[in-house]
Amino acid sequence: MSKLSFLPLLLVLSAIASARPNKPTGPAAVTTATATIAYRMCGGLVSTPTPCPDNYTCMDDPRVDGCGMACDMPGICVPNDAASCGGIVGKQCDQCTGLQCYDYPGDSCDPSNRGFDCIGICL
Repeated sequence: MSKLSFLPLLLVLSAIASARPNKPTGPAAVTTATATIAYRMCGGLVSTPTPCPDNYTCMDDPRVDGCGMACDMPGICVPNDAASCGGIVGKQCDQCTGLQCYDYPGDSCDPSNRGFDCIGICL
């Protein structure tokens, strides 16, 4: 059998292997850029809204579409010293943390309405 007859089989096997997601192993597998960090819930329409601990602020979760606490959904407790991102310099979140940049919901800057330089928050 010639080497050329194996070529289609090799191409198929290569395509299958590249379509499979890589399974990370070792310590690096713990944190990925797409990881979602769990934050303590607060506020919302409940009989006793859960307050945030000291040095945290309850705010709408910018990672979720919708109207947030205005529609009686719970918010999340965000650390007061959370890293900022975006802005005029386009500052990125630290890739090692798995955090991503989201529009800061507490300011009046709207990135979808001519607010190209809005500051974000790493969550």
